[in-house]
Amino acid sequence: LAAFDTYKNAFSRVDKETGKKIGPSAFQTSLSGAMAGVTSTMACFPLEVIRTRLACSTDYKNIVDACVKIFTKEGPGSFFQGLQPSLVGVIPYAAVNLGMYDGIRKLYQNYTNEEYVPKGIALVAGSLSGITGSTVTFPLEVVRRRMMMGAAYKNTFHALYTIASTEGHGALFKGCLLGWVKLAPAAGISFYCYESAKEFLQV
Repeated sequence: LAAFDTYKNAFSRVDKETGKKIGPSAFQTSLSGAMAGVTSTMACFPLEVIRTRLACSTDYKNIVDACVKIFTKEGPGSFFQGLQPSLVGVIPYAAVNLGMYDGIRKLYQNYTNEEYVPKGIALVAGSLSGITGSTVTFPLEVVRRRMMMGAAYKNTFHALYTIASTEGHGALFKGCLLGWVKLAPAAGISFYCYESAKEFLQV
């Protein structure tokens, strides 16, 4: 979210006549969300790989053991295995999630003329935005997980085609409902904290 605000501010400009700050357009807001998603994904991806291996395999004792074994046996590139589908997935996810939330936020502000969004509104809007973004991009999440576990696909599109043709289209959304249960409160709480921090810091 910090990266999101940073990119949004980069797209903002000041009106020469009034001196007022003009925020980014809807497209620029979604683009800011996509860029923020890419930034956070690339920075944290090795940790995501380790987390997935620890959760799905008994070959590792702890985080340090996983790091050492992955690095020595598979090479440093393995820490970024599955990055391509992750980036392909996070761009539309972050664009929809952050763009939709910011749109709801602006609608509320324009309707009420209030500078800060109530925490309850942030909680609901964040949950809806997170669910929407997750549903749209869930097939890419399925591919990402499989590639991180070592599945042999040529690329993201080959993986999507292979899964759909051999297991059926439903396999691309397997676990989606469970994802909602996890994501709805997580996204809502994230935006709740985001708005609380902005109000506290008065930014």
